[in-house]
Amino acid sequence: MNDWIKEIIGDSYTDEMDGKVTAALTERFVGKADYDLMAGQLATAQATLSERDSQLETLRQTKGDADALRQQISQLQAQNTQKDEQHQAEIAKMRLDAAVEHELLAARAKNTTAAKALLASFLKDAKVEEDGTVKGLADQVSRLRTGADTAFLFEAQTAPRISGAVPAGSTAGADPRTMDYATRLADARKSGNNAQAVAILNAAARDGVNLM
Repeated sequence: MNDWIKEIIGDSYTDEMDGKVTAALTERFVGKADYDLMAGQLATAQATLSERDSQLETLRQTKGDADALRQQISQLQAQNTQKDEQHQAEIAKMRLDAAVEHELLAARAKNTTAAKALLASFLKDAKVEEDGTVKGLADQVSRLRTGADTAFLFEAQTAPRISGAVPAGSTAGADPRTMDYATRLADARKSGNNAQAVAILNAAARDGVNLM
């Protein structure tokens, strides 16, 4: 729930209203993680262009023999290669942070910073794929959401809709991962957040979970 809005409106702010607000915010605004990623990439690009311009001006004003000039060019190339690698690493980290933020928000994490801290060990070797996903991340978040010691970090789950013959009101024999995805999907559909529902269905499919 958007607690900051509830603090303003008070107890009259319902779950139904929260779902509509969340859907409207998703459609109309860029998430903070996405904004930070794009702003970081732009800042990196601007800094790189400015630095390259400065280097070209320095070379233009350089006087001396050809060997000295070639040596200076080689040094600049080596420095630029190292800086490019650093920039790529920074961008990769920003993309990973954005992917984790998306996954945690889709799972309705109350505090993404606290939840992310528990993923530190997994994230050491994690990387973002070409499609923007992180292999194994959905499963890690699902474990946090359903874990006895970590479930409190997420919004309370509602009764899940699970594909299969599990009797209504019963969770006997149900796979915890399927229950988690089904719960999140039901919440997204209830709030009318189609974008989030699609993201959850895709994450479930990658995890081998088939939902209705």
